Amino acid sequence: MGWFKRDAAAESAGAAVTIIARGQKLSGQVNLDGKLHIDGCFEGQLRSQDSITIGRRGEVRGVVQARQISVSGLLDAEIHCDELNVERDGRVRGVVHSRQMTIHKRGCFIGERALTADSSLMTPGQLEQLHPDSVSVTPSTVSDTAIIELPAAPPLPEGDSSSSKPDQESAPSKEGQLTQMLEQMLGEVPTVGDMGAAPKQSKATKADKADPSSESEN
Repeated sequence: MGWFKRDAAAESAGAAVTIIARGQKLSGQVNLDGKLHIDGCFEGQLRSQDSITIGRRGEVRGVVQARQISVSGLLDAEIHCDELNVERDGRVRGVVHSRQMTIHKRGCFIGERALTADSSLMTPGQLEQLHPDSVSVTPSTVSDTAIIELPAAPPLPEGDSSSSKPDQESAPSKEGQLTQMLEQMLGEVPTVGDMGAAPKQSKATKADKADPSSESEN
């Protein structure tokens, strides 16, 4: 087809390299056992058991998975790898799941990264389930953002919930006792009316005793 080329020297040495040449465009799903070098354009799902290298004029978009990825061109994808190297003038955008990642001082990375705890690669079936525009986090990944769960506060003892009630009830009872004592004290003291009425009765009795006519008439 002209899209893929084999490096004869590399193949003779036992390290075959598949090349997408400059000016070529490829889309779809590609699964490789060996290395891949891209100087053209690819869009879709790309999986290699070895390494993927994107040249300065190469462009890749979609979902990419390999053991080692080096980018000198453009990689706009969801990336799963053991090691990602953003070389000079390399541009990477998207979500990166990798154990190691290096960025050249003249390289560019825009996106998110999650540390991968397991270096095993996904199967082709798992790769097919991924959408190029989706962000998926597998159970074998550990996010850079830590979530801290605080322990729940211990429940209060049953006695503590009712301990404040006796204090609240005791205050009104003391006031009631003082009120009763004041009422008793005030009840024993004679009023002004009672003090004025008693002498009048005593005068009346003396007058009755002093009147001899009343006794003689009887």
